[in-house]
Formats: sequence, structure tokens, C-alpha cells
Amino acid sequence: LTFTHGTPRTICVKDNAGQDRWYWYMPYKIVNHTGQDRPFAPDVTLATEEGDIVTADQDVPTNVFDTVKKQLGNTLLESPVQITGTIRQGADFALESVILWPTWDHHVGRMSLFVAGLSSEIQKVKNPITAAEVEMAKVFMIDYAFPSRARAPQFDEPKAGTEKWIMR
Repeated sequence: LTFTHGTPRTICVKDNAGQDRWYWYMPYKIVNHTGQDRPFAPDVTLATEEGDIVTADQDVPTNVFDTVKKQLGNTLLESPVQITGTIRQGADFALESVILWPTWDHHVGRMSLFVAGLSSEIQKVKNPITAAEVEMAKVFMIDYAFPSRARAPQFDEPKAGTEKWIMR
């Protein structure tokens, strides 16, 4: 599956109590050029050099997606929940959505996004410590750096770094 994406950005959305809450979002598009319809269930994990590990689209209220969709003005945008399913072949059946996650409240200099669900490739390898066989999946990794190590909610726009396929 072909994965194209925008730059992560922050957005402020009021919670049910009227308090401002900050979230990250990153728009993306998926096109199936594999020659057959495929199942698609995106799974995105974020990691920072500070040790934060976040599963995208968890602990994000529905109104965050609604606010992002309105801000982007993209009527084809599907929520992260709706986009899971079968992706048909060709550009006419491309899927568009956003990856959403809460901001952290401390300084961050680097983050990596690991996008699983784009490839069906897996490998079995031996764990070097336990010698047990472990299954690893091919995932797309995107690195970002924050030039000023700013703190939420005033994060600078991250600078894209390496994009590559890895086994994870």
C-alpha cells in the first residue's frame, strides 16, 4: 500500500468541561496498488527520546477528529475508526484519514512514528536474549526533530528526518 502523509501539527480542542486540550494530528492517504483488494487496519505507535510510547488514536475524544476535519476542509477525510476495513484497488479508492494523539507536557527533541498495517511482510527471528522465535512485521518509520525542544502547547513544527521501512 502506498502511504503519503502531511506534517504533524497541533490543535487545541475543548474537552467536555470546557478546558483546552492539545492534540497532534497528521493527515495521510493510502492507495492500493497491489493488484487485489486488501484488508487495511492501521496501527501507529509513537516514541520519543524521552521514553514516551503512545499508541495513536487512543485516549482521543471524537470531537478532536471532527475539529481537525473541519480545519482541513477535507470532506473525504474518514475517522481513524472508519478507515479500518478493505481497501479497494486504484487511486479512485484511496483512503484519507489522520493519525491523532495527545501532546505530552514536557520537552521533546525527537519523535518517531511507526506505521504498521501497510505491508503484510513478516519475518521470524530469534530473540538474542531468550533464543525464542519472534515474529516481526514490516513497518514504515518516520523520524522528526523539534529544533527548539519546545514544550506543549507551543511545539514548533517538527522537521522531518529519515523515512524508511524497518522490521519491528
